[in-house]
Amino acid sequence: MICWNKIEDFHIEEPTALSLGKFDGVHRGHEALIEHLLEKKKEGLKAVVFTFDIPPKKLTENNNYRVLSTNKEKQEILKERGIDYLLECPFTKEVMCMEPEAFVAWIVKSLHVKSMVVGSDFRFGHNRKGDHILLEKLSATYGYTLRVVDKIQYEGRDISSTFVREQIIKGNMEKANDLLGYPFFVKSEVIHGRQLGRTLGIPTINMELVAEKLLPPKGVYATAVEIGGKYYTGVTNVGCKPTVNHSNKVNVETHILDFSGDLYGYDDPKDAAGKKQLYVLVQKLCGSFEASEGSLICRELLGLEKGEDLEEPAVRTEAYYQSRPCVKACRRAAEILEEYVKEQKRK
Repeated sequence: MICWNKIEDFHIEEPTALSLGKFDGVHRGHEALIEHLLEKKKEGLKAVVFTFDIPPKKLTENNNYRVLSTNKEKQEILKERGIDYLLECPFTKEVMCMEPEAFVAWIVKSLHVKSMVVGSDFRFGHNRKGDHILLEKLSATYGYTLRVVDKIQYEGRDISSTFVREQIIKGNMEKANDLLGYPFFVKSEVIHGRQLGRTLGIPTINMELVAEKLLPPKGVYATAVEIGGKYYTGVTNVGCKPTVNHSNKVNVETHILDFSGDLYGYDDPKDAAGKKQLYVLVQKLCGSFEASEGSLICRELLGLEKGEDLEEPAVRTEAYYQSRPCVKACRRAAEILEEYVKEQKRK
């Protein structure tokens, strides 16, 4: 899937089927929109979702507005659904003040739109003056077909991002998952914490959170943790640690059952650029050790010549162990890593 978030990039030569909306959470109410796009994709059109990089409500109504899905999470969901293009339009003053017909003319021409699908409550243009009725009136002029999808109901209420958000805030995660059509999730890079859990025999992973991400109430949750396409059972705590870091910032940390491995900096196993960056870091740390100790090779650290073998093992005495450089080498490696971690925390 191609994802653009710069207006100057918004140009598609191929004929497209387009859906417009917030797509926050990509819940069950969005599925009919996506299904229409995929039907048109079978007819040879490219499936395009047009949304905003920052929810308009956050800028126009409430600066504390929290999203159900971050831009990265939204990209992952729509890619799995089969969408070809995701356009995350910057909600600039120019876009906000654009008259409805001017907005339609712009997107139809720039994106080569032949088919459009929107929800019955969709509004657009300056002061939200545009709606599906106007889109229908303009369809003949601008050469596209239009489909309007009615709201899907759940327990007598329209499914919407607001409905989902209310359930998450209340901690009704089962109902929230029903409304979404999939388990609510947080996708993030694993970062260094204070590593106190491992001293207690319960190591946890700490997640780097996007400030705009909505989280459920503080508490302990049973979770599924995806690592490299495989799922593990986890116990996740959402809450503050005032006695540990003297902060009221909400953190998310998880203890993963039946898992052993290094996840620091882990995000996406298919991220070639991330892997390259990690490789460069490993080479840098290894280079620091080699510069300090003279080699990375165990035989050379032990002072043995190439091909030299002892006829019989040395007697393991206290003097023997004191003569071995292993402890010193391990200590130096730990010091280099500690220096690196401290440097990252200072940034």
